[in-house]
Amino acid sequence: MKYFLIIALASVISACGSSKPDPESEKEKQYKVTVTKNFTADTVNSVITWVRDVENKVVNKEIKIFGATTTVNMQNVKFSSNGDMPLIEGTLNIIDDSLADISLTVSFTMIRLYSNNSDQAISTEEFPPSLMEINTIVADTIENQYNLEGELTIKETTGPIKFPATIRQDSTGNYVLNGICQLQTLNWPIREEANPENITYDIISLNMNVILNEGVIKRDSIELK
Repeated sequence: MKYFLIIALASVISACGSSKPDPESEKEKQYKVTVTKNFTADTVNSVITWVRDVENKVVNKEIKIFGATTTVNMQNVKFSSNGDMPLIEGTLNIIDDSLADISLTVSFTMIRLYSNNSDQAISTEEFPPSLMEINTIVADTIENQYNLEGELTIKETTGPIKFPATIRQDSTGNYVLNGICQLQTLNWPIREEANPENITYDIISLNMNVILNEGVIKRDSIELK
């Protein structure tokens, strides 16, 4: 009889032990909600312009003046040109109230002085759309001031860019980006067969005033480990 009771008691204890809840399975899962706000560029009211300042040490070129061909041989030639860069499209992403990334696609037409492909003194060349992608946005010590870093693609060439900018939210809730990005043309496919020894400087400044309107708001739930 005692033997039977011991066996029965052991069975009860074993059964109770097997029904004990798993602490891990009962642990309440926690989630974080990430809010992404997408702003779309106002291509009508945004303005992007460029200014190019050049000083060539030596210029040798045959050009046509009043229908006649003449050879130009000049030293320390300075000239400045400018134009618009119509904004084709652009976006700004804000994740949890922090500026995350910016993308701008622009149309770019360059004014050339003494182009290799033209016998005119001044000519123009239309480039394929150029893409600027900013993936690092670091706040400065001054309110609404940021240091932007990313890449710019002109023709088939992609290279790093870095410039300061003001990014602020206006009274309507839209964001406005103001900044100047300077490019050394020798690093980009802008000059034709450039010889650095004949160039004192050749700088293009991209002046940006971009308006971005609020678009899609997306919420994602991420499980915390």
